Amino acid sequence: MQIYILKNNQQFGPYSLEQVQGFVKQGGFLPTDMAWYTGAATWGPLAGVPGVATALPGSPARSPAARPEVAATGSEEIFFEGTEAQVLNLGTLIGSGLLFLIVSTISLLFFWMAFPVAFLFLIPAVAAWMKSMNAKCRITNQRISTEQGVFFKRTGNLELYRVKDISVEQPFFLRLFGRGNIVVLSGDTTTPRLNLRAIPRPKEVAEKLRTATEVRRRTTGVREIEHM
Repeated sequence: MQIYILKNNQQFGPYSLEQVQGFVKQGGFLPTDMAWYTGAATWGPLAGVPGVATALPGSPARSPAARPEVAATGSEEIFFEGTEAQVLNLGTLIGSGLLFLIVSTISLLFFWMAFPVAFLFLIPAVAAWMKSMNAKCRITNQRISTEQGVFFKRTGNLELYRVKDISVEQPFFLRLFGRGNIVVLSGDTTTPRLNLRAIPRPKEVAEKLRTATEVRRRTTGVREIEHM
């Protein structure tokens, strides 16, 4: 069972029942703090979470080590962070490499002065490699952050409570590498569709994303409404 706690308008978690019991015993969280746990229909007092009541002390003793500020280290959980996979550029990299080898070999055998021309065939590979290296993505239990561009940077943040739908696409080629695309539809007018390409363990990440989206909706009290 995963437990999320809302204290001072800040979300903490997810925690296990044992972790929450420890925080409660030390006074880090109060019985009146709002909480949501896996399977709960809505948020409610922490004292109502099954198994927490047994840890409630008669007179809570405040301990600096148990203050919520310390517990906040787990408030934002990272599901994925990295750059775009170079596997997407496999065709370009192989094609450019083969052309470079062919042209450079011919030029060395018959006309060595043309050898520098062979390096022109490496330009598409270098451009594709740099583009992927500068395409960064960070998925957490609160938002999806993206960054793109080599010379001109473009960043974006999509809050999870704006998400409407999450789906996974796994073409055969990407399945060979254990990767897939996660397609996110949202109510954000600037990012109505976000395609996260070649994410490792896509089904696992997507499931965590769905759970986190529901938790963020409950926390913020915001839900996207479809307009007919």
